[in-house]
Amino acid sequence: MLNEWFINRRGLALGILCAATGVSGLFYPFVLETLLSRHPNSYHDATPKIDYSFFKMPLFYIFSLAALLEGLGHYFPKTYLPSYATSFGLSDPIRA
Repeated sequence: MLNEWFINRRGLALGILCAATGVSGLFYPFVLETLLSRHPNSYHDATPKIDYSFFKMPLFYIFSLAALLEGLGHYFPKTYLPSYATSFGLSDPIRA
């Protein structure tokens, strides 16, 4: 839907969208942690601490990179295919 609304500045709109998803993924855990700490009788108190030793394993980074590349492989073609079909003069029902 993003590519239908932003024709001239599509790259900028996609850049803002991708940056916003990254920024929200960065700050959401901290906001959630703060909100959960305000409720003393919550499930948060009973959960064990997380072992972050997986950050030291190279396999974690390989899987993370693979997931990123797979996401890009699904996201960007879906975004640009409608405008590519429009450039050939295809109508809305055909290019969908």
